[in-house]
Amino acid sequence: MLCHLLTSMWAIRETLNLFLNLNRTLPLGGYKIPEIRKEELRTFLSETKIPLEPRFLDLAFNEYELSYSIRNLALMFLSSMLCLEVLYNAGNDPPGMIARRLALRCSSILGRTRLQRTEIEAQVLELYRLRSYVLHEGLAEQVKGSDIERARRLVRESIKTIHQMGLTKVDVIRRAMKLQK
Repeated sequence: MLCHLLTSMWAIRETLNLFLNLNRTLPLGGYKIPEIRKEELRTFLSETKIPLEPRFLDLAFNEYELSYSIRNLALMFLSSMLCLEVLYNAGNDPPGMIARRLALRCSSILGRTRLQRTEIEAQVLELYRLRSYVLHEGLAEQVKGSDIERARRLVRESIKTIHQMGLTKVDVIRRAMKLQK
């Protein structure tokens, strides 16, 4: 019971982090939300319907929350990478192109400039390479806390951005295709 309560408290904190961008560590139990963020939280809570729509966004959000209840670093990382696949995989990408297309699509949503998009692409490709090592070769010891944080940050920002822009999965894919031209 206590474990479930602590897990729920952790998920609530991280859910608030997702939407309020409070990326620093807060002590478990005594949550403090800066005054400047309280109105933002009230607005979000009054305007946002849970479950999130479209459904792929809700699935990614639920998987993101689940990643915080896992106590194994490799599985935390894989859960976070699964979120990126839910958000950016079209389902019909050829196996050899999945990583590249995930990177392009993620960068098209999060990158504002060509330089930012290039940096995000490189980061996603690096994380996806690590995902493949862990998943296909069992190299779980390769995962570091910083890898998990980088993947979670990409997921968090992706969910926020896609939700705020009101994009469907088709919109996400088309946006990347437009930037490639």
